[in-house]
Order: sequence, then C-alpha cells, then structure tokens
Amino acid sequence: MTDVSGRRRSLTAVLTTAACLLFSGCGTEAETPEAPSSATASPPSTAPSATSVDGKPVSVLDIGRVKEVLPDEAALPGWSRIVEPLVTTDQFMCQGVMAHGCPGLVALGQSDFKRDGRTPGESIRLTFALYSCSSESAAHDLYASLNLSGAQVGLSESLGDEQTATRDVLKSSADVQPTLLSVKARSGTTLLWVTAMTSEQKTTKERTQAALRLLRDRVQQAKEGIKPNVGARIS
Repeated sequence: MTDVSGRRRSLTAVLTTAACLLFSGCGTEAETPEAPSSATASPPSTAPSATSVDGKPVSVLDIGRVKEVLPDEAALPGWSRIVEPLVTTDQFMCQGVMAHGCPGLVALGQSDFKRDGRTPGESIRLTFALYSCSSESAAHDLYASLNLSGAQVGLSESLGDEQTATRDVLKSSADVQPTLLSVKARSGTTLLWVTAMTSEQKTTKERTQAALRLLRDRVQQAKEGIKPNVGARIS
C-alpha cells in the first residue's frame, strides 16, 4: 500500500494536472455566462423531502444524503460541472488524502465545477468535498488529519465547529501560475472541504467562503430531513 508521503505526492500531482488543464484551456467546455459579482444564497426550504425518513432530523449522513448534499449545476448558476460527482463508502478513496487514514468514515462525496473566462488565467475551478463520519469525534480526527498546503489565511466568517483556510501557489508548466485557496471545516459529524483554483489575482477568500457556506447550508438541510435545495450565485 502507498505510504503517506506517496499519497500526498499523488494528490499534488492531481492538483497540478488540474491546474495545467485549467490554465492551458485544454478540456474546456463552452463558455458559461458570468455570474453576478455578489454571492447570495437562496433561502432554504423548510418543506420535508419526499426522500427523507419521515422528515426526521439525522445526525449522520448516509451515502444517499451525501449524494443529495453535493451541489449540482442548478445550485451554481453560471458554473459547469466538469465530471460526474464521486460518491462512495470506500475508505481507500479517503485514505489517499488523509494523513492518518479514515476510521469512522460513513461516506464521502466530491463534485468539481469550472467557470470559463475570456482568457485561461481568468478561468476558475471549484471543488466541493464532503466526508460523513459516524460521530463528532471521528469527524474531528478526520479534520485534524487533513493537512492543507500553503500559508494560513483568515476568513471573515466561521462556518463550522472548526475551520482552517490556506493559500498556496502551485507549480505548473502553464504561463500563469495557479493559486489554490483551500478551506476545511467540521460541522458536527461532517467534514467539509472546498478549494478554489485560478490565478493569484482572482483567487478570492470571499468566493471560497461563499462556496463553503453553500455546502454547509446543504448539509444542515439534509440533517434536518429536508432534500437540499439551497443555491448560490458565486462570482
């Protein structure tokens, strides 16, 4: 089995490849319309979901709810989903990222989006990852096990029981060196991880924070027995 350093090198390689694709313009789809500059979330619905269990709150999200929580294109106007979202209970997928394995993992999900710009340097990649754990203690351990690269930065809003944000410049063969802004947060029994990648000038804390808020709000809806329907216009 690959050791921890090998896993981190693999993760770095994935991010670097994504950066090269983003800034070289390879594999892009048709340009999507610009979203408004402000990040505003639509009000959460209070109606129970037809797919919830009697509309009753839950403390731990199963794989079905994790899949529902991940934003789709309807929740992110102006953004295009790059690939089909990943949703699994396989701990090996988690162990490839975390420094100390993933005991207590119930399910994980990841969804990737992009918004094209007029130039490759203005394109943006946004990634949402969600880890559902069997207890708050397990979620805390997973939060501590996720090592974010780069220098810590402060956000204007706390969106979880624990929260850390970092900014890192990635090495790339592209003309524009991509900047990765990552934020992880623990909300009860779930670990939320959002990254935004683009040029240094356009990688804003406000965008990443708005994306984290969107994911947090959808998690809260799912735990209340409501089918997640919150959306956000993220610039």
